[in-house]
Amino acid sequence: MRTSKHLRQCKWMRGSFVASHVMCGVTLLIWFKRTKGVDSRMLSSSLREFLQEATEAYVEQRTPDFWEYVESRNLNEDQVEEFALGLVDDPLPGHEMFRDHVCIPYLTPNGTVAMKFRNLDPNAKQKYNSPAGQPLHLYNVRSLWSDRSYVTIVEGEFDTIAADWANLNPIGIAGTSGWKEYFSRCIKGFATVYVVLDNDRPNEDDRNPGQDAARKMCERLPNARNIVLPVGVDISEYASLHGSDALSKLVLGDGDTQ
Repeated sequence: MRTSKHLRQCKWMRGSFVASHVMCGVTLLIWFKRTKGVDSRMLSSSLREFLQEATEAYVEQRTPDFWEYVESRNLNEDQVEEFALGLVDDPLPGHEMFRDHVCIPYLTPNGTVAMKFRNLDPNAKQKYNSPAGQPLHLYNVRSLWSDRSYVTIVEGEFDTIAADWANLNPIGIAGTSGWKEYFSRCIKGFATVYVVLDNDRPNEDDRNPGQDAARKMCERLPNARNIVLPVGVDISEYASLHGSDALSKLVLGDGDTQ
C-alpha cells in the first residue's frame, strides 16, 4: 500500500520537536481542561491506532467521484497525497454515517489525532461532519514546528492546503468561530501572524462574519496583520484564479519569506 508523503513526513518529524512548542502542547491540554471541560488526557493508544488505520484505509478508497470533487476544489494529486485526503467508501466501524464523505485527517508528528468529513452530496443540509465529542483542533500543526518567522491563520482545511502550497506556513481553524484564546499560546514564537479569513459578502444584517472574526483576532494578537481577500473569493479560489505565487505575494508582499 502506498504511503502518502505527509504520513511519511509525520514519522520523520517525531524526533524534530521544538521545545517551546512541546510546552505549548502541554499548555493546550491544561487550557482544554480549564476552559472547555474537555478531558485533558492524551488520546488512548486504541483511538490513536484506529485513527491511523482509518487514515490509511480511506486513502485507498478514493473513487472517481472523490477525484472529481477535489478537482472542483482546485486541489491537485500532490496536494491530496501530501495531506492524506481519502474517501469513506467502505466505512470502518463507527464511521458508517460518514459514507460517501471526503476524509480530512488532522495529521501531527505523532499521527492522526482527529478527522473531519466533507459530504460529497451537493444537496446535503450539513456539508461538514465530525465524530461526536471530538474537540476543536488546529489543522496542519506541522507549521508550528517550522523555522519560518511567520505563521498564517486561515479558515477551513481546503484553504489551509492552498495556503500551504503558497508557502504561507498556515494553520487552519474550523470556521470563524474556530479560533480559541488558548491557541494563541502556540504561535507566540512567531514574529508575524498573518490572518487571512474569508471576506464574505455582507449578510442580511450587513455583517461580514469572516472579517469581523479577523479584526477581533488581530486586536488580541499584537503581532497579527489582517490580509483582506477580494470580496467573495476564498484562498483556494484566489490561488486557482491567480496562482500560488500571487497568493504568496498578496499575503507576504515582497519581503523576506524566511
